[in-house]
Amino acid sequence: MAESVSRLMYISKAVDPFSKEQLESLQQQSMINNQRVHVTGLLCYFEAQFIQYLEGSEQIVQDLMGKIANDPRHDVVKIISLPSGDLRYFVDWDMRYFSPDDIESVFPNFVAYMIEFFHDDQ
Repeated sequence: MAESVSRLMYISKAVDPFSKEQLESLQQQSMINNQRVHVTGLLCYFEAQFIQYLEGSEQIVQDLMGKIANDPRHDVVKIISLPSGDLRYFVDWDMRYFSPDDIESVFPNFVAYMIEFFHDDQ
């Protein structure tokens, strides 16, 4: 029987805007950490806001979200638990970073939609 894949997304606001170098460092460290615990997902940063999608085993994803929520570099605005499933959507992405231009070319209007979605019911 396949392991159930836990999924969640969150949006957060950076305390101080991240530089390109800080974002590259964050992506590299996330990739290393996520490979170790078998977490996959994507990260987008736009106007000092992060949107991140994580998938993996339930306990590991919950533990990772706890660490992320306690990171002093940003304030988590909202967390959404998504339905679990049998398959990963981003099986080969230990942590794929998308700049706003990159993600807009792949998923038009994604950033604006997600920011509006996450802020709608606050």
